[in-house]
Amino acid sequence: MSAAAARKASPRAAKPAPKARRANLRLVDPRIAQLKARRRRTAAASMFVLVAGMFVVAYAQARLVEGQLELDQLRTEVAEARKVQAQLERDVVEASSPTAITDRARALGMVRAVEPLYIVAVDVPEQPAVIDGVDPAQPEAPQVSNRGPAVADVELSSSAIGASAP
Repeated sequence: MSAAAARKASPRAAKPAPKARRANLRLVDPRIAQLKARRRRTAAASMFVLVAGMFVVAYAQARLVEGQLELDQLRTEVAEARKVQAQLERDVVEASSPTAITDRARALGMVRAVEPLYIVAVDVPEQPAVIDGVDPAQPEAPQVSNRGPAVADVELSSSAIGASAP
């Protein structure tokens, strides 16, 4: 048997001769290559804009949540301040009631006056001007008003004050 016949008879023993390797080359149209490159750039830019938009939306949402939290805190502070204001207004109303004023006066040792005394102030100009030859250095007689007794007309005695004490 010859060697060629032996190779044909046993396929295992025979090894095919190596083929010449060829590069995978093809002809490319430059317009198609430019179109593909443009599509890739457009897709990359679109993805960048989409991701940047997502970050902007997430940032805006975080700022809104932060603002809402601050608004809630301010509303709580306003509610507390209104409660304090209402309490202070109640305190003022209670303190200005006649009963409360009378109680405080008694606590300070004040007594109710039997007969009230009135003091009337006489109107005197501060710097009288010289008019028609009248000298401002000479005081005129004080004018008495008819509104009540003047200070000089009131007699104070310790018995009258002590008599008004309870």
